[in-house]
Amino acid sequence: MKRTWLFVLIALLTAGMLFAGGAKEEPEEVKEAEAAVPSVVTTLSGPVSIEFWHAMSSKLGETVVVLTDKFNSTVGKEMGITVTPVFQGNYNEMKQKTTAAIKAGTAPAIAQAYPDWVAEYMQAEVIVPLNDYIFHPEVGIKDFEDIFPGYLEENRQYTTEGIYYSLPFNKSTEVLFYNKTFFEQNGYSVPKTWNELVALAKKIYETTGKPGFGYDSLDNYM
Repeated sequence: MKRTWLFVLIALLTAGMLFAGGAKEEPEEVKEAEAAVPSVVTTLSGPVSIEFWHAMSSKLGETVVVLTDKFNSTVGKEMGITVTPVFQGNYNEMKQKTTAAIKAGTAPAIAQAYPDWVAEYMQAEVIVPLNDYIFHPEVGIKDFEDIFPGYLEENRQYTTEGIYYSLPFNKSTEVLFYNKTFFEQNGYSVPKTWNELVALAKKIYETTGKPGFGYDSLDNYM
């Protein structure tokens, strides 16, 4: 299983990586971790076809198709690599299908995932460390440093050695919704700080007996 994931990730990253930018020089903090990363294969013996599982629907799903088509007709065509995007439903369905595929030994070449999913998949030893691929002088990712630093940190948080086990693909924007009618009826003001939010949530709970603030994915938020 581990060998399968390694091969297809080599194929994808050899082509320059489909969905991310790249770096010219390896940062000091990751050099000591190189020994833990497998050597990079820079040539392919024949055509390679890989699947990319994702949860992007509607216009975002259409964009994924446009990106993969562009890759397949340019770098992929030159290198003999074909990427097929496979929509796997919403995030919950995506997680269920990926977990089931890992257990069955049929995991895809590359899959969209939250960081906490990646940490879980690492326990099954199906995730390949990426540093050697990212910073390889011949087939590494160019302009890697252009990616927002916070997104990069999120993808190397899994160990203390500074090794990347995932790469940024998409990012959601957090939005706070509130019930305007309820606030007006009770004379509440929209909180502007976390302290105000905590105080208001307690007041709402005292009034209604229900939580005054909720979050859809506390693990990822924290």
